[in-house]
Amino acid sequence: MLDNEVTNNEIMEFLKETVATKEDLKAFATKDDLKSFATKEDLKAFATKEDLKAFATKEDLYRAKDEILARLAEFQFELEEIKKRLEKIEKTLKEDTDALVMEVEQLKERVAVLEVHLGIQKMAAVSNNL
Repeated sequence: MLDNEVTNNEIMEFLKETVATKEDLKAFATKDDLKSFATKEDLKAFATKEDLKAFATKEDLYRAKDEILARLAEFQFELEEIKKRLEKIEKTLKEDTDALVMEVEQLKERVAVLEVHLGIQKMAAVSNNL
């Protein structure tokens, strides 16, 4: 044989190495597999570079986050101030209520003394027995 002649065995080896078998082809996508891929129409609905320019950047989001956190801190401070004022009002209300209760008790004692002095209780007791 000539040096540049190819033997049948060499051709068979070449085919085994380079040509796909049925088993090799099973790993490829089928027509049914391809049905789930995006079509040209689907791709037209995707966001374009122009669309994406309107989206917020990381910097925009970080700035918005910082603004929200600053505003939240203001709200927390205001809430603490409101709580302090409410506690003060509650304390004042309790003190005022306690003072009124004491005054009512003192007035009851004074009325009882006056009733005894004027004999009103005796008359009320007599009229209740009738």
